[in-house]
Amino acid sequence: MRQYSGIVISVSLIAALGCGSTHVAAPNNQQVTSTSVNVTMQIVRPVASTQVAASATSAYPIAKWQIYVDNALVFNKASSASQITQSISLDAGTHQISVHATNSSGTSGSASTSVTVPALSTSATPSSVLVVTMQPIGSKSPAQVVASAQASNPITGWAIYVDSALVFHQNTSASKISESVAMSDGKHQVIARVWDNTGAYASATATVDIQSASSNSSGSDNAGTSASSLIPTPPSSAKYFSNIDQMSGWIACSACANSGTATSYWFKQGVGSPSLDGSSMETYIKGSSGTWADDLFVKKFGDQTWARHIEFSMNFLWNAPQTKQSNGAYVVQAIEFDARMLIGDFKYLFGTQCNYGHGTWDIWSNTGRSWQHTSIPCQKWGPNSWHKMTWYFTIDDTNKYLHYVALEVDGVQYSVNKAMAAGSVPSNKEFLIQFEQDTDQNGDPWYLWADKVQVALW
Repeated sequence: MRQYSGIVISVSLIAALGCGSTHVAAPNNQQVTSTSVNVTMQIVRPVASTQVAASATSAYPIAKWQIYVDNALVFNKASSASQITQSISLDAGTHQISVHATNSSGTSGSASTSVTVPALSTSATPSSVLVVTMQPIGSKSPAQVVASAQASNPITGWAIYVDSALVFHQNTSASKISESVAMSDGKHQVIARVWDNTGAYASATATVDIQSASSNSSGSDNAGTSASSLIPTPPSSAKYFSNIDQMSGWIACSACANSGTATSYWFKQGVGSPSLDGSSMETYIKGSSGTWADDLFVKKFGDQTWARHIEFSMNFLWNAPQTKQSNGAYVVQAIEFDARMLIGDFKYLFGTQCNYGHGTWDIWSNTGRSWQHTSIPCQKWGPNSWHKMTWYFTIDDTNKYLHYVALEVDGVQYSVNKAMAAGSVPSNKEFLIQFEQDTDQNGDPWYLWADKVQVALW
C-alpha cells in the first residue's frame, strides 16, 4: 500500500495535488495517511501591477508562502497566516505565476497559471483579458478535468495535455469544459489551455498523483477497481457483439494488408482445440522465402456510426511448426488488432500492433499513414499459451480526432492517451474490427487461434 502526505492547492486559476512518500505525525498524535491544504486564489489580472491573493485551510499550520514568476522567486515569507495578498510587477508578455505553500510538516504543494500582459498602448481601449481556472483533479483514473475561462474576446477552442501529449481538443466557444481523462499510476502534469479569436491563449497547470485502488486504499476506503480503471465499464446502454470469432461473414485478405503478400493464408471456425469455450477461430499464414508476409482477417458490422466509444477484446494463442528463426527470434514479426469506424468522409482507423521486431506496442497514424511506437513494451508472447488484450478507443467526430485511450494485456493496464487526426475517405458509414498476422522476413509459417472476441459500443 502506498502511503503519502501532500498539499492540495486549488486555485481559481489552477489546482494541483502534490503527494510525498512518507507519513508525518498528525495533530493530537493521530496517524493519518494524507494531509492536505486547500487554497483558494483570486483571479490574477493580466496587468503590469497586479495582486496575488490566496487563502488556505489545513489540519497542519501553514508555515511558509512563496510566489514564483517564470521560475524566479518574487515572494518568500515564513508565516502561519491562512491568507496572503501580495502585489507583484509583470512585464509585457506571457508569464507563468506559481504559488507554493508549505505546512509545518514540511510538505509542499504548488499551483500555477499562465498570464499574458499586453504591451502598453496609447489607445484608451481597455486591455483584453484571457485567464483560465482549473478545479482540483482527483487521484483516481479516469480523472475529471474541469476548467473555466474568463475572456474579453470570443473563445475559439480548448485543449488538455497530459505530460505534454494532447489528449483532448475541441473547437468551441464554451467558457467551461469538463472531460474525463485516463491516466496511469504515478505523477503527471496536466495542462488546460484555452484560445480566443485573436490567437492568444492562456493555460492552467496542475501536477496530479494518480493512484490505483490497490495502492492507496485503506480499510475505510470504499473505492472499487472500476473507479481506478483506465478502461471503463461500458454503461448498461452499450451494444455488445460477443463471440465474434463464431460469427459468419469474416473476410480473409493478404493484398489488403498493405505489405508483403502471403503465398498461403486461410481461416477455419468452430475449432474445438485449442479453445477457451469449445469453438475458436484458427488462422494461418505462410510467405515466400526471403519475403515479409501479412494477412488480414476482417469482420464488418454495418452502420454503427452512432457510437463514440469502442472497447475491443480478444483472446489468442499462436504456434508454428518451427517457432524460432535461426537467430533465436520468434517467427512472429507482429500481431495486429484494429478497429475502424467510417463516418461520412472521415476514417477513424485505430490500428495497433504488438511489434516483436521493435519490441513495442505501436499505433497507426491515419494522416501520416505510418506506425508510431509507444513506450509500452510488446510482450512478445511465446507459443502455445493463451493471452488476452483489450483496447479502449474514443471518437471526437466534432473535431475529427480519434483517441487511443488505454490498453490492457493479461490484466495489466497501460495508459496511451494519444489523440490523432482522422483520415479522409469517400463518404461511407461502417464499423469493423480486424486482426493481422505478420511473419518474419523468411516467410516462416505460423498459426493463430482467436477466441471470445468481443466488442462493446456506446
